[in-house]
Amino acid sequence: MDRGHDGRAGGLLALASVKPQGMFGMAIAVLLSRRPAALAALVGWGVALVVIATAVLGLGIWASYVGFLGTYTSSFDRLSVDPAVMCTLALLVGRDNSALVNGLAYVGFAVGVVAIAWVWRRGWPRRDDPAHVGRDTALRVALTIVLTLLLSPHLNPHDDMLAAIAVALAYGALRGTTGARIIGVGAMLAPVAILAMNGIAADAPTILPIRLPTVLLAALAAVVAAGLWQGRSGASTLERCA
Repeated sequence: MDRGHDGRAGGLLALASVKPQGMFGMAIAVLLSRRPAALAALVGWGVALVVIATAVLGLGIWASYVGFLGTYTSSFDRLSVDPAVMCTLALLVGRDNSALVNGLAYVGFAVGVVAIAWVWRRGWPRRDDPAHVGRDTALRVALTIVLTLLLSPHLNPHDDMLAAIAVALAYGALRGTTGARIIGVGAMLAPVAILAMNGIAADAPTILPIRLPTVLLAALAAVVAAGLWQGRSGASTLERCA
C-alpha cells in the first residue's frame, strides 16, 4: 500500500485470514485506510475464498465453524487450548477461573481494536500526499502488529514470531535513535531471555507470574508508540513554523 499497490495489498490480507486472530489489526488498518481499491480487493478475495470453501465443504460448514469457535474460546484444556501458554491472564488470575480470564481477555481485545483504530484514524497516506512520511507509516504498522499480538485472546507462542516484522520495521524507522538501540538490543537478547525464563517447550512452567514474551511485547509497543508520538510532535512543530 505504501507503494500504491492497493489491490495486491488487499488480496494478500485476504490470504492472511488463514490466521484471523493474527491479521485483525491490519484488517482494521485497511478498513480505515481510505483506499477503496485495497478494501475492494480484501472483500472480493474474501468472498471468493468463502465461495470456494462452501463449494468444497458444504453450506453447513459455517454453522459448524461458529459452534466450534464457541467451544474453543470458552473452555480451557480442550482442543489445544492451554491457558498457561496462550494467555498470561491465566497465570495472574488462575487457570480455574476460565470465565473471568476469557472476559478480561475480550475486554483487552476491545481495547486493542479501539487503539488500532485510533492509530489509523487519519487513513493510510499516499506517496504524493505532502503529509506522507514513510517513517510514520512503518511505525504505525509495527505498532498495529504488536497490539494485535499483545491483545489477541488466543495466541500460541509461535504466533509471536510475527513480532519479528514489527521489530524490523520499527528499527528501520527509528535507526540512529535511542529507541532503535533499545529495540536492537532487546531483539538480540529476547530469545535467550525467553529460553531462560520460560523454557524451550511451549508448555514449560514459567518462573515468573507473567510470561516474558508479554512483557517484551508491551515494552516494544511502548518504544514504538513513543517514537511515533515524537515524530508526530516534530512534524506538528515544523507545520506551525511553516
